Amino acid sequence: EEIDWEERTASAPRQVSVSLSHDTMLRETVLGAIRGLGGVKLKNCDEPSIGPQVTHLIVGNEAPPKRTIKFLFAIAKGVPVVKADWVLHSVSASKWVEAAAHLAIPTNPHARRQLAGKTLCVKSTDGGLDRGTLEQLILAAGGVFASRRAATEGQH
Repeated sequence: EEIDWEERTASAPRQVSVSLSHDTMLRETVLGAIRGLGGVKLKNCDEPSIGPQVTHLIVGNEAPPKRTIKFLFAIAKGVPVVKADWVLHSVSASKWVEAAAHLAIPTNPHARRQLAGKTLCVKSTDGGLDRGTLEQLILAAGGVFASRRAATEGQH
């Protein structure tokens, strides 16, 4: 039987990122399934943020999802966060199924505006996020990242 690639990939996301480093077996299963389904670019990297072309972030099936930095970027940017089951159900259906039924959390209606009008200064990250990543996250949420001096000058 010949595969109808057009039908199989009609509902494919444009580009996905995966946040499953905590579950290696599920991660490898999902990555293989994505490659098998086709029609989608896979942003497969260890960068903490998600790029501007990413249309879906895939997380584990647990509720609530793990709060990774990629997860925070997805919320800030309004990128749908979907459970890994979405990919697995798509494999069962032999085509990409609609993602809406597999959302891990509702998509943020205030994407890119959560920190609008806010200027933030971070004194120390104490071994957590590096300053550059934190700055990117603040900007993605619509805030302004400022030096300590600039932030205190704005308080007069």
